[in-house]
Amino acid sequence: PLSLHDALPIYYQLSKISKKEAREVYEQTGHLIVFPEGEKKFTYVLGKGNFGAIKVAQRIEDKAYVASKKVKGEEHIRASEEEADMQKAAAGENVLSIYNTIRLEETLYHFMPLAGLGSGREIQSHLSALHNPRLATEILKFVIRDILTGLRTIHAKGIYHLDIKPENIV
Repeated sequence: PLSLHDALPIYYQLSKISKKEAREVYEQTGHLIVFPEGEKKFTYVLGKGNFGAIKVAQRIEDKAYVASKKVKGEEHIRASEEEADMQKAAAGENVLSIYNTIRLEETLYHFMPLAGLGSGREIQSHLSALHNPRLATEILKFVIRDILTGLRTIHAKGIYHLDIKPENIV
């Protein structure tokens, strides 16, 4: 039997986000959540993965905000588990880790770091809004260096990412 010490962390998935929670997410992770005008709470989806929606969750023990990927359907769950196994095998510098995977009946949840910068499309939008092209280029150098470091990490382990596109480069 599992002892209390061996138990998996408990997470609370935020179905709706309040302004206070959005502020805490930003302070912890750098991920900015923009509220629709006049809303006090709203449903917020970080993104859509191949197999399910990605939302914000909070780890109860330390109040850390994380990303939660919810996957439904046996075929999607199997494929997502395979992808997660590969992601765990690729662990290393600039490779997003998976903290925990929890299965509840016909639903699987992966909990991972909440990446503060968002998707490649969001970074592109922020960079194009800068009025200083030299600054945008310097920022882009740091982002690209991190991406290439992550690719070097997975390539060294014999894993090759064959589907890089603007939505998922970060």
